[in-house]
Amino acid sequence: MMSKGFLVFERIFFVPTDIRSLILFRILYCSVLAGAHLPQMSRIEHLYSSPMSVYFPIPLFEWCGFGQLPVSVVRASGVLLLLGLLCAASGTFTRLALTVSWIAFFFFYGTVLGFEKPEPNALSFYTYHYNNVVFFILLILSAAPRIGVWGVDAVRKRGWAEVSGFWRQATVPTVPTWPLTLIKLTLALAYCGAGFTKLL
Repeated sequence: MMSKGFLVFERIFFVPTDIRSLILFRILYCSVLAGAHLPQMSRIEHLYSSPMSVYFPIPLFEWCGFGQLPVSVVRASGVLLLLGLLCAASGTFTRLALTVSWIAFFFFYGTVLGFEKPEPNALSFYTYHYNNVVFFILLILSAAPRIGVWGVDAVRKRGWAEVSGFWRQATVPTVPTWPLTLIKLTLALAYCGAGFTKLL
């Protein structure tokens, strides 16, 4: 029975898959996220300066003992997040860039969520969780094997002549499927959980 369970587990998470799917997802996801994040950097300035803004720390901030972070810290987190996403999309210091991205995302958007209430003028402890899934996807990508196999770093190490043929190789380069499977599971749990909560 245990051996069957291990076989199923291995089939779901460790069967080889085309690494180009993972690399393409990294490029597209980080590029789109950088574009979506850019207007939020000016929005945080408004949230801190507006007399109408009401802030309560999100539960994880409370658990870590954080209050309202200084605007300079949040501003720096926003800049680091943008740079990390752009570097990850281009394949420059990819794993480090992804790690910096999920850490900076936690501080920046954890603060943004603390300001967002269903009714801005009412004191409500409810916070939205619409972008929490991004944190987990960046975390998964930062731990994924061979995540920086294509990009600026690869060109610098192996030369453009070798790297340019990455997308049209006859022999498909593979990687364990667990990063893509975990991302799919994370998205499924997020949306199914949201739907279940609304039904309740």
